[in-house]
Amino acid sequence: MIYFPSLRQKLASVSTIVFLLILFIVSMINYFSNVNLIKKSIDEHLLIEADEMAYTLQYKNDSLLISYSREWTEPEHLLGSDYPIFVEIMQHNEITHKTDNLQDNSLPWPKTKNQFYNANFHSYNIRGITKPIQDNDEIIGYINAAITMKRVTEYKKSFLATLIPVLIFGLLLSYFGGLYISQKSLRPFGNITQQLNSIKGENLKTRILTDCKDEEISNMVKQINGLLNRLEQSFKSVKQFSANASHELKTPLAIIKSEISSVLTSDDKEHIKESVDSISEEIRYLEDITQTLTNLALLESSQSPIVEEKVWMNDLVFDTITHFQTNIAQKGLQLSLTEVDSIEFSGDKQWLKMLIRNILDNAIKYNYENGFIEIILKQIDNNIKLIIRDDGPGVIEEEIPILSKRFYRSDQNVSPKTGVGLGLAICSKIVEYHNGSITFANANPGFIVTITLPNQSND
Repeated sequence: MIYFPSLRQKLASVSTIVFLLILFIVSMINYFSNVNLIKKSIDEHLLIEADEMAYTLQYKNDSLLISYSREWTEPEHLLGSDYPIFVEIMQHNEITHKTDNLQDNSLPWPKTKNQFYNANFHSYNIRGITKPIQDNDEIIGYINAAITMKRVTEYKKSFLATLIPVLIFGLLLSYFGGLYISQKSLRPFGNITQQLNSIKGENLKTRILTDCKDEEISNMVKQINGLLNRLEQSFKSVKQFSANASHELKTPLAIIKSEISSVLTSDDKEHIKESVDSISEEIRYLEDITQTLTNLALLESSQSPIVEEKVWMNDLVFDTITHFQTNIAQKGLQLSLTEVDSIEFSGDKQWLKMLIRNILDNAIKYNYENGFIEIILKQIDNNIKLIIRDDGPGVIEEEIPILSKRFYRSDQNVSPKTGVGLGLAICSKIVEYHNGSITFANANPGFIVTITLPNQSND
């Protein structure tokens, strides 16, 4: 079984590692500082001892004699001392005097005199110094003084003996202290997790509550509640979309099923022809629904479907008019194009063409026979204004704010099959992706759609 530590344990482990690292660094700084102080003290002691022992000598008849023997009988120069100091005198390359604790042994003499040295002497690690003995600026001999490094060794041992328990105690303290602190710090997260676990698809209205005053946690709760708001709206939209799509598909499918049943049981050719025409019309309607739903799905995908390129907006307007030429002629509509300027714009040509087609299609469908349509395209400052106005019946004022909702169709429709109620929803999305705005208003008479697109191309 694989063990995965909890976040609380991980935080405690991290705090333990950090604490031990800090403790180790501080201990090492203290350790090396104290070792250096002890070594410095040893060196100072050696210098003083060498000078004191040199002062006990008297130069007479070309020989160095001990004039003050008491210094040579100090405890550190005798056998059995815990911290022995060894001294030797050399004259004419021969050892003339030595302390009793050396017995028959002799200290190591470095080749270069008048300097400190480190060496192994029997069972000791020693620190020594050699200094010249002078008489009237003439070197008459050398003194070699050495001391054991026992104090350094003892300090190292005591340091380790102290450090190990401190590290163990520190490890336990930091780990369990870290567990306690992390548990206390993470308690709000546990509460938030419990609340999140209780939120299901059927109760997305629930929001996270916390009494924690921590700014980061409060901000996180706000972000989570904002996400829940968006999820709730998305679920509502999906539910409504599914219900509306099901309703829109159900009617033509029922008609097709009924007409097929009628064809299968009828021998009347005229009746069969009418049924087939009705089926064809419903199939075309289903194709329109499918294409419209596909377009809306593309526009609402997670990534922007807009592919920017340089387009001439006036060309798109004239292409759209050409596309609807037959419909315009059949209804006897008059077009006013007195203010259609040549304007270059950076946007998605296909989506912009669909935008203009949907608006113009509505202006044609919901217009009176022999009515007129006015199209204005101009740039005002850094914005393109595309205005399409008809002189039809308009819409009820209360409907204007919801005209771009999915599957919404105005009660002013002039025929039972004037679209699926997604055209203006698609238009709103296209304008949104181009960072623009679209507004609807009654023109008294007629209806007016105003599209505003930000444009820097003509600066």
